[in-house]
Amino acid sequence: LISFANNLSGSIPEAYGQCDSLQRVRLHSNRLSGFVPDNMWGLPRLNIIELYDNYLGGTISSSHLSNAIQLETLKISSNSFTGELPDSIGLLAQLQVLDVSGNRLYGNIPQTLQNCHALLEISLQDNGFTGFVPDNFGTLTTLQRMDLSGNQLTGGIPASLANLGLLSRLNLSHNHLSG
Repeated sequence: LISFANNLSGSIPEAYGQCDSLQRVRLHSNRLSGFVPDNMWGLPRLNIIELYDNYLGGTISSSHLSNAIQLETLKISSNSFTGELPDSIGLLAQLQVLDVSGNRLYGNIPQTLQNCHALLEISLQDNGFTGFVPDNFGTLTTLQRMDLSGNQLTGGIPASLANLGLLSRLNLSHNHLSG
């Protein structure tokens, strides 16, 4: 399902959540609004979800997301998603790119992200995340870019991040870090 950079408006049809054979959902850079159908988050063959630069809202379905076991790219930035980033995201072992920046997500950054050993990029900036930078991120040895800026994170910068030998970009600015 590829139809990006158009003027599509309205909501994503609920029936799209029943398309179990879908591998790519690339509807970014449109004027879509409303909620993503719960079932769409967990389509079993899905490897790309790109919904960024729309007007979508609601929460990320925790119970369905864990079914998207082949998901490699999740880009939903520049929308109005709310709620917490679900712990079930840690079940996505193939996840390489996670970009949820520019939404209204809050709560702690899930510790379960440590289970996503294929991660190359984590972009969580410009949300309302609180708590600490997870110390276990130091185990994500394939990580190349991490942006946690523009949140409300506290505490220090974990020494374990020094283990990230491939990390070329780390942005922790505009938080409440100390130490």
